[in-house]
Amino acid sequence: MALKEIIFNIAKILEYSVNFWFDEVRGERVLIRVAPESVQFFKDLKYFPLQKIVEERKDGSIVIKTFPTHPEEIKHLIMHWIPCLTVLEPVGFKAETKAFVEGYLKAC
Repeated sequence: MALKEIIFNIAKILEYSVNFWFDEVRGERVLIRVAPESVQFFKDLKYFPLQKIVEERKDGSIVIKTFPTHPEEIKHLIMHWIPCLTVLEPVGFKAETKAFVEGYLKAC
């Protein structure tokens, strides 16, 4: 691979990265519900890699999709926005997020 191609690949990877948890290969799709009171923030800025609104609901909430390279790439941001964000899919990541929050609450 030529140096020019390597530089292009790195630039492309960094363009879609939101923190230091990144890789060349994107993971599976994650769907996240954004509560109505936070919707405008997520319409104005892209907080997640490849963030796209896929549904606008009657209650004023939206559903966004993202494709993290690693769960840690988005996990801390989700925790920051609790209770305004809810992981919908994949089920495994939803359960992991719920278990983390429940563990935190038990420790309080």
